[in-house]
Amino acid sequence: MTTASPRSGIGIGINGLAKRFADRIVLDGVSLDVPAGSTMALIGPSGGGKSTLLRCLAGLEPFQQGTVAIGERTLSADANRQSLGWLRLSVGMIFQDYQLFPHMSALANVSAAPRWVGGLSAAAARDLAMDLLRKVGMDGHAAAFPGSLSGGQKQRVAIARALAMGPRVLLCDEITAALDPETKSDVLAVLEEIQRDGLTIMMVTHEIGFARRAADRVALLADGRVAETGDAREVIDRPSSERTSRFLAKVMG
Repeated sequence: MTTASPRSGIGIGINGLAKRFADRIVLDGVSLDVPAGSTMALIGPSGGGKSTLLRCLAGLEPFQQGTVAIGERTLSADANRQSLGWLRLSVGMIFQDYQLFPHMSALANVSAAPRWVGGLSAAAARDLAMDLLRKVGMDGHAAAFPGSLSGGQKQRVAIARALAMGPRVLLCDEITAALDPETKSDVLAVLEEIQRDGLTIMMVTHEIGFARRAADRVALLADGRVAETGDAREVIDRPSSERTSRFLAKVMG
């Protein structure tokens, strides 16, 4: 039975991942390893393939070459529906634009998947949703609909929803990009709290200071390729790649 108790993270291994849209190469042989329970930040210029990589890991985009290993399971380019079904139960994703159901309250948004996919009773799904809303500081807005919530409040509900099926991997796609500085800080604080639960986290972010502070490792993607990867502070403070140096000088200068 799905509960609010966090499950330990599992490792991610990406090997030679290639993704094309028609003739445009978006990911060009990407290989990365994310140890179980660690946090990796994906940084780099817009259009470098970061968000597409997360969507491939979540089973939302097919890829043409390579493999993705999540825990003990490996997905190839010809992954079947059964594999994708397991993947979507093990991997939670939080989007930049929240993607909440506008006609449902915060409580209903969070409880929907545990009830209809996880098989919980209405009462158990409600209790789980309230626990998660409390975890992200939104239990006082359980009855509110998305249209009445601020951007930061919507994002915290979206985080609770992503946690509702007890994922072991959490993917975060620029989840603070549309927020003002104060609200952004609140959402990042929630994410840091989640890290303590031991989930494996991959996050696309332009918050270089947050990536340096909160991530174990960082990878810079540019033109669909990994330009550099390593310890977050080491890469950000002393990049070895000229491409990484140019990017950091531009965004931090």
